[in-house]
Amino acid sequence: MEDKPEYIERVTENAGLHNQAWQRTLDDMESIAETRREEGWEAATFQTIQTAPVSRADNDNPDRFGISTVLPDNHAEEFRELYEEHDLDQYQVYSSEVEGYLYLVIEVLDLDSKTSVLLALRYDLTIGRGMFKSVYEEDTIFTYVRTIDGTEIAVFEHQEYRPLLPEQARPPEGARPSENPDE
Repeated sequence: MEDKPEYIERVTENAGLHNQAWQRTLDDMESIAETRREEGWEAATFQTIQTAPVSRADNDNPDRFGISTVLPDNHAEEFRELYEEHDLDQYQVYSSEVEGYLYLVIEVLDLDSKTSVLLALRYDLTIGRGMFKSVYEEDTIFTYVRTIDGTEIAVFEHQEYRPLLPEQARPPEGARPSENPDE
């Protein structure tokens, strides 16, 4: 994360808006979970504590790019158990962009067992350009869930990636993956 004066000013200047957006995201996640429970689903919610966009250029593994998010250690085991015990192969994304951040609720689902796992997260769009490029080139995106010490506990691939990107960074519908709208 950058600590340049412009970055610090941008973040502190909009702190109230970001606090409100985060609270709305958490409220939305709980509302979705409650609706699922009323429909007979098992629903678990998880609030992440840090999220960053990762590009292929950001690491030594060219196959690793997408959204990397951190769960607090006291919730990691519950999340890991749900991930390992269920076929969480479907997903829905709920998003809102506020002052340079994308706020997301990612819901992964096991339709057979009626299990819903919801993650609330946000990432800074100003550092996402490399990730967007990797996504366009590969025509997919990954979400990596890890603990504070970096232990990876889950990986989700999202072939329909547009909902995980800010609207202005989404390629036009029907565009080929190599047709990056920002280039």
